[in-house]
Amino acid sequence: MAVDNNTDKTVPNAVKLVGDSIIPGSSLLIDGQLLAGAGHFLVGGLARTALGPLGFALVAANSYVRSTTGQGILKHLKKAAPAKQEAKPEAKAEEPAAAK
Repeated sequence: MAVDNNTDKTVPNAVKLVGDSIIPGSSLLIDGQLLAGAGHFLVGGLARTALGPLGFALVAANSYVRSTTGQGILKHLKKAAPAKQEAKPEAKAEEPAAAK
């Protein structure tokens, strides 16, 4: 009985996760996205200074998600949020014209 656990990506993703928990952007650097990885590294340092560990964690999470899925974390959150549907004004029923 064959079980497909997608193990071919498990170890690389684990390495990326550990790397991003230490240095944000490292997963993108591993993928060869040098500009995006360097940007996450710089923004991670600024976020840690401005917002503390929470800012650092958010930038690291975005780096990991972008590396593994190709999209940033905000795009995933927008997909998960229910779309707002604007209420359409109901059409008024026209009164029948008076018979002559």
